[in-house]
Amino acid sequence: QGMEQLNRMPTQQVSIEIQPGSQPGYSIVNLTSKKQIPLTANIGFDNSGQKSTGERQLSGGLWADNVLGLADQWFVNGGHSSEFRDSRNVESLQAGVSLPYGYWTLSYDYSQSRYRNTF
Repeated sequence: QGMEQLNRMPTQQVSIEIQPGSQPGYSIVNLTSKKQIPLTANIGFDNSGQKSTGERQLSGGLWADNVLGLADQWFVNGGHSSEFRDSRNVESLQAGVSLPYGYWTLSYDYSQSRYRNTF
């Protein structure tokens, strides 16, 4: 279970090697961690919107792994109509954190969307 919790972070992959110990019934456990930069970012532009709120959309996000040293994960994402008009647009924001706790993963997510369309 601990290995699964550690390997849930895409920027840190852990492998395990079990060797026989010097005494019967004992083992030597070696954990090897392959770490990458703990930050991931993206930016996007597409035409997934509606005519009423703006067809062209901008989006971006940032993910951070192991900020507290507890195999925690943090993220924030956002989006907005590319026209930036007051009369019609759509805005979105998502943020969250997850933290392993024994066999469980505790998480908190926040999401907000705002649509504006003037007739």
